[in-house]
Amino acid sequence: MDQSLPQQRLVLSLMTHPVFARVESQKDTHLTAAEDTVRELFAARGAADPALEEVMLRSVLGGVIFKATVYADGYPLERMRRRLHEMYDLPAPDHALLDEDPPSVGRLRARTNPPEDK
Repeated sequence: MDQSLPQQRLVLSLMTHPVFARVESQKDTHLTAAEDTVRELFAARGAADPALEEVMLRSVLGGVIFKATVYADGYPLERMRRRLHEMYDLPAPDHALLDEDPPSVGRLRARTNPPEDK
């Protein structure tokens, strides 16, 4: 497991709207450039509404990050990564970025006592 994941989980759990808004305003120039780059990619791929596609991608990625934080090692992060590649017609990844996913359990449920990070 990536050794930074526990710290990432902690940071995400402490993020609140005021903090998020402050960071966004401080990084507005960089965020706008990144958004514009993603929108240009969607436009080049023929999207009818590149801005909406950029917001959709950010929303999906934000949801994946949140769920991966909540469900920890029980979340199928690698399968989600592969599914995103399929959704956006990108080449399939040739290896896992972190650990392989746990076996499918059919439903995600947060545990009251999640296992300690490795």
